[in-house]
Amino acid sequence: MNKVQVQSNMGDGEAIVAEGKTLQRSQIGFTTAVTVQKPRQRAEVLKACEEEATLAGDDFLYAWPVKDKNGKTKTIEGESVQLVLSGIRNWGN
Repeated sequence: MNKVQVQSNMGDGEAIVAEGKTLQRSQIGFTTAVTVQKPRQRAEVLKACEEEATLAGDDFLYAWPVKDKNGKTKTIEGESVQLVLSGIRNWGN
């Protein structure tokens, strides 16, 4: 059996690695989160969304033509992801 001799000038961590073992170091910092309750004002949220919609324009909507099984062209349209993200952003956490 092969033995690894550890030199006296090695630190504890170096000695462990020299023996063929694995050394893992971790440092943990602690963070405390505090919940702050903020009542939501629906009218203010709606107003903020409407202001964003004015700036975004057509980016809050999507539309594209598709053909149905009869070959007739129809337009598929609706609200885009940007509109939903605006609502979430203005509603808050």
